[in-house]
Amino acid sequence: MAAEADALHEVAAVRTRSFVLEGREITGKRMDMSRIDEVVHVGDTEIWEVHSSQPIPHSFHIHDVQFRILTVDGSAPPPQLAGPKDTVYLMPNVRYRLLVRFEDYTDPALPYMYHCHMLLHEDEGMMGQFVVIEPGQEDQVRVVETRSWRFGWCNGLEVSGRRAPEARPTGFPNLRDPPHGSVGS
Repeated sequence: MAAEADALHEVAAVRTRSFVLEGREITGKRMDMSRIDEVVHVGDTEIWEVHSSQPIPHSFHIHDVQFRILTVDGSAPPPQLAGPKDTVYLMPNVRYRLLVRFEDYTDPALPYMYHCHMLLHEDEGMMGQFVVIEPGQEDQVRVVETRSWRFGWCNGLEVSGRRAPEARPTGFPNLRDPPHGSVGS
């Protein structure tokens, strides 16, 4: 009974978003720390349609959530793609429909990532950012300049004119101080 209550259902989806992976871009954009690409509301279930539009595969990963694969090129997914996922291998020119529910961890100042999970592609900018917010917090989502150990000055997020206290520098997400000898130290 509890498993059925927790299950994701397509009829609960409030919106559909499309993501095209091509070159080192997602939907025509490379990663930009000064941009929030998507804003979602906590409690919403959405359909994310993703595909690689070129003859090379990609692997699409979403931070913060697990999803269920609804269809692969319009057909039910094979058994190995059943169950909760956080990454899906995208065959070239095949469309995947993912059912995603954003259940918790809201903060208009701290984004989550979605990206190609192939390291070279990710490093070359094939990623985007989204925030999960409470309804009514849309005006609190904005970007400001912050210090990063790895890249010098880059962009981070700010809420209502103050720097987000939990923001971590790029490249060392779990450390307060970078290791000795690291880039930018």
